Amino acid sequence: MPQIDPIAIKNGNIYIWEITETKDSLLRIYGKALPDEYEKYKSLSHQKQFIVRQILLNKLNIEKIIHKNIDGKPLLDGKKHVSISHTNRYVAVAISSYPIGIDIEKKSKKIILIAPKFIDNKCLFVIKRNKDEIYQIIWSAKESIYKLMSIKGLSFKNDIIIKSIDQKRRMGEAEVQQKTKTLFRYKKIDKQHIIVWAV
Repeated sequence: MPQIDPIAIKNGNIYIWEITETKDSLLRIYGKALPDEYEKYKSLSHQKQFIVRQILLNKLNIEKIIHKNIDGKPLLDGKKHVSISHTNRYVAVAISSYPIGIDIEKKSKKIILIAPKFIDNKCLFVIKRNKDEIYQIIWSAKESIYKLMSIKGLSFKNDIIIKSIDQKRRMGEAEVQQKTKTLFRYKKIDKQHIIVWAV
């Protein structure tokens, strides 16, 4: 099973699975009846992502996501917080005693094209070299912070401001709605993918 070593975070872990199996193989690994939510996923890639999500939750002794809030954030009963992210290739589940948001992102030229929609004018530290990598980090950081904060109508461009990125320490700082400061960290999974978590 291509499960990557867990990433230790504040009072918890992030579990990542690289999807290399067929759908039938994943169903055999899960070995249970799937929740009704599975029926809404029509594409093969989304079905496989859902099954892997269930495999990871099962390994964590979480039978199902109890409910979701108005922004679609998964919630659990009790003291644990959960965040889920996926790409075509990877699925990640984070469990922590503290609120957390995670995002997996693949490097893409599309991110550069849409950058004006999510990068504010104060982002002066964005440099010309490695622009695609910096934009990938910023986008993924904002996505993880959005999941963490779970505030309806939060604007990526105007409400989530990336104040700094330390590429050596692979971490950064952001400000939300000019009042709440939050930290994020990131890690490269492979040459194309990164995972960012905000706490």
